[in-house]
Amino acid sequence: MSKESSETSFTKGLPDGGVVSYVESEFIAVVLFLHLLLRCWTGPKEDFIPKERAEALYEKFVAFEKRYGGKEGIEDALVGKKRFEYEDEVRKNPLNYDSWFDYLRLEEEEGFTGNKDRIREIYERAVANVPPAEEKRFWINYALYEETETKDVERARDVYSACLKLIPHNKFSFAKIWLLAAQFEIRQLNLTGARQILGNAIGKAPKDKIFKKYIEMELQLANVDRCRKLYEIP
Repeated sequence: MSKESSETSFTKGLPDGGVVSYVESEFIAVVLFLHLLLRCWTGPKEDFIPKERAEALYEKFVAFEKRYGGKEGIEDALVGKKRFEYEDEVRKNPLNYDSWFDYLRLEEEEGFTGNKDRIREIYERAVANVPPAEEKRFWINYALYEETETKDVERARDVYSACLKLIPHNKFSFAKIWLLAAQFEIRQLNLTGARQILGNAIGKAPKDKIFKKYIEMELQLANVDRCRKLYEIP
């Protein structure tokens, strides 16, 4: 029997007595997989599908794309598989920093920058589970993503602000976060905002790096009096 005839003549029964072709049955499996995957991503925990069942459905999905889809469809299928794996990993262990990073890198590199809400949702989940004290790179990457990729200045500012509020500065602080937030404001030509951030940094985390950068900024602006006052701070 030829490949074409095998695909069209092989049928499976339906509850109402009808039949579907082999191709249609595979397509149904693909649709079912995508439906269940959506439930896994967005539904309550009781909707999560067993990993074994998901993998079996996904194999059908990949096989369908390889057989009937083009190169782009195959690539999308493989990316979808990695996405499903990362989703499974971060749900099992929300503190798995490497998985969060890999997940975000996948979404940003595979042409999903147009889906801002999707990437933001993953960033929000990551920073909600990983406090700045343990992994400040999430916050830095999130702020840079909003500034450089989505061009959303206000949202980038909110990310820096939220991060600085979460850090218990009376116990420890990060000069890098303060400086990045200040540099962000300088790029927006908001010198008042930059000075306010650096002033707060000196009050809460008086580190040498912060003093040096603050003085450097004022020197570039030829504000000698401000530099003198900064040098006088004990």
